This record gives sequence, C-alpha cells and structure tokens, in this order.
Amino acid sequence: MGKVLRQEWLETDLSRKEWLHWKRTFENFMSVLPQEGLDKLAVLANFVLPSIFQHIEECSEFLLTTLQNPGSLSKSTATINIGEVQVKVLFDSGSTLTFIHPSLVQRAGLAVQPASGAVTMASTALSVNVTVTCTTGLEYQAQKYANLHLLVLSVFCADLILGLDFQSQHKSITFQYRATMPLLSVCGFSTLSMDPAAPFANLNRDCHPIASKLCHYSTNDLRFIEGEVERLLKEGIIEPSNSPWRTQVVVTKDENHKKAGYQLFPNY
Repeated sequence: MGKVLRQEWLETDLSRKEWLHWKRTFENFMSVLPQEGLDKLAVLANFVLPSIFQHIEECSEFLLTTLQNPGSLSKSTATINIGEVQVKVLFDSGSTLTFIHPSLVQRAGLAVQPASGAVTMASTALSVNVTVTCTTGLEYQAQKYANLHLLVLSVFCADLILGLDFQSQHKSITFQYRATMPLLSVCGFSTLSMDPAAPFANLNRDCHPIASKLCHYSTNDLRFIEGEVERLLKEGIIEPSNSPWRTQVVVTKDENHKKAGYQLFPNY
C-alpha cells in the first residue's frame, strides 16, 4: 500500500493541472493514515521542497485548498491571446504588477531576461524572489497591448495575472456580477481643490546645494534601484527633475528577515 500511494514532492514550478493532480494524490495519501492525533502539517513538511517550506514553517493550522475554483474567480477572469496562444487570465486589482507562470512562458515561446528583486504578498512576512522577467504583447477584445513587462513566478493561482500596471492604462474597468444592489464605485473621489505645495518655500536666496560624493552601490543594489525607479515613474509616484537639489538613496536589507527583501529609502 505504501508503494502504491507514495507521495511525490511538491515543487513551485507546477502547472495548474500538475498542482491539482498533486493535491488529489496527497489527499489520497492522507486518507489512509491513522487520523487520531495526526499532525497534518508535519506530514506535509515531508513532501515539500525547502523553497515552499519556508512559507509554511510558522503555520499553526492545516488547510489544503486551491484558488482555481471557477465559482470564486470566474467574474474576474477572461480569455486573452498571446500570439497564437489562448490564455485564461485573472484581473487582480490587489496586485501592483503583472505576473506570468513559467509554463506559459515556455508554451508561448517567450524570451526571458535575468532580474533581481523580491515581491511582497498581502502579508509583509511573505515574499518571493524574482529571478527572471519577460516582455510580450497580448490582445483582448480587439485591443492590442504591446511591450508588457511581466514578472515570471510560479506561486500564483493563474497562468497570467494582470495587475494595476496593466489595468491603469484604462480609465476604468467594470466587472459584471449581475447582482441586485446598485453600482459601487471604489476610489471615486472628487478632485481636491487646493494649491500645490511649494518645495523649499522656507529657503532664502542665500541657501545653496551642498556638493557631496555619490554613494557606491553593489551590482545587485544598482539593479534594484533601476527597477524601483522605473516602477515609481510608471506609477506616477515620482517624476523626472533637473533641480540642483537632490538626495541620494539608501538600499537596505534585513539579513535576519530575508523574506522582507530589498527596500529603497531617500537619505535626507
């Protein structure tokens, strides 16, 4: 019986079909074990790779589930085209960036580029490292989108997740739920009428910038800074400036909590 129900290791680079198959075989394996006093988390830890174990080692409860239930996500999914490949895509307003599964990268024949950085999930204690990205175009509802920057990760519930970097190209996006309550508009704020703040308004004409040497950054830090600046520019958080006043940035990383990844701060 042990040989017949021998459980395979759970890896991160799985397609949806492979994940569903692993989940079913693991449930079958658990069902033949003595249930009294069974520590399901301890059993699960024996069949996952270290890259997955680091995300479950502090869990206190066991719940094996999947986010691929059509009933829970169907209202925010659609079919798009990447070249000749049709893909089920999830529109996720809670995701800042757009992600693609490695299996879809291979299926669509996309070229990847090396990358360095971390992506933080809903919990700040949970993050995953990004090692490769890719750029591609897609088509949806006769609208073509070119040069989309995608982060390649295999820990999500869909082959392609379109985040706010994609959705914010449109004035608004509407999901039809066919319910009876009236339209709910999120972030439908009125424009605030006020004069913009004047930077350095408290300085007089005798104040001048102080010249200082540039900081030295490692290769990984420079890559992270370039990626963050590109993201902040794209999201409209910062803008180009030719001012003589400036501040350098500091890249930090907590070695005791590596899940937090890199962070960028202005050095005022």
